[in-house]
Amino acid sequence: MSSAEPVCSAQGLTRRFGAVEAVRDLSLEIRRGEVVALLGPNGAGKTTTLSMLTDNLAPHGGRVWIGGHDLAAAPLAAKKSLGYLPEQPPLYPEMRVDAYLSCCAALHGIKRGARSRAVEDACVRTSLGEVKTRLIGHLSKGYRQRVGLAQAIVHRPEFVVLDEPTSGLDPVQSRETRKLIRGLADQAGVLFSTHLLAEVAPIADRAAIIHHGRIACETSLDGADTPQGRQFHLELARPPKVEHIARLPGIAEVEAIGPKGFLVTAAAGADPRDSLARAALAEQWGLLALGPEQASLEALFLGILHAQEDGARETGASGVTAT
Repeated sequence: MSSAEPVCSAQGLTRRFGAVEAVRDLSLEIRRGEVVALLGPNGAGKTTTLSMLTDNLAPHGGRVWIGGHDLAAAPLAAKKSLGYLPEQPPLYPEMRVDAYLSCCAALHGIKRGARSRAVEDACVRTSLGEVKTRLIGHLSKGYRQRVGLAQAIVHRPEFVVLDEPTSGLDPVQSRETRKLIRGLADQAGVLFSTHLLAEVAPIADRAAIIHHGRIACETSLDGADTPQGRQFHLELARPPKVEHIARLPGIAEVEAIGPKGFLVTAAAGADPRDSLARAALAEQWGLLALGPEQASLEALFLGILHAQEDGARETGASGVTAT
């Protein structure tokens, strides 16, 4: 994970729609050079969160800083460091790609003499060179998505926000878009929302899982910011207590995830899979799954959803209204 200063810092964001609290006390940081996935099921609060981070929706509580500027107190200064691609790209089909991007550059305050260079750079970074003189309305959905990305970065922002950037794309277009998103981190910090686990692992450094309007968990996807190293997903048919697993060789930390799953953090330089497999066989734990990274993210995601749903049912059964 990047050690640079945050390009975006949100603290205590809250947003209500009538009696419904869509986002509750949400805090998040994104640093230059990293790609962060805001991951959650439909209706979890992802779009509401992004709308507050981009000043398209005012929070009822909390603050946002972008590029070191308070978004509420100094919105113009903050937005100079912000690039945003909503789920539906803000395109004009009757305009040529280069003319549209030049217009976007002007709106971002880029002087006339520097606009051509800014447009050219954005086209190169998003692989639009061969279509930059064509009408946007004549482009495929994949190319239109690239134009949306180009308008978000034409002014070289420090922080780029993307809402469901691969929504509606076919597998080839999705792969190309993911590659473009990963490339944005060369010059910026990137936050993108998705409800698809498969979109996260190929490009993100970190995932923030949002559920019922709150950040339920943040996790590194490469093990770089874990206490010692890589993380593994372990699932057992007859799971023992956490401390029984934690005593095995090569393990730094163990966290229970759901009724049968565990998130295992390896000790420095160790690979605990052999000791885990041997113990599961010897103790008759019933090994169901053991794998790194993506499997861990899936177990974590599903475990959080199941745990919170179980908790909500228990709260409802006791006669207390859940919030």
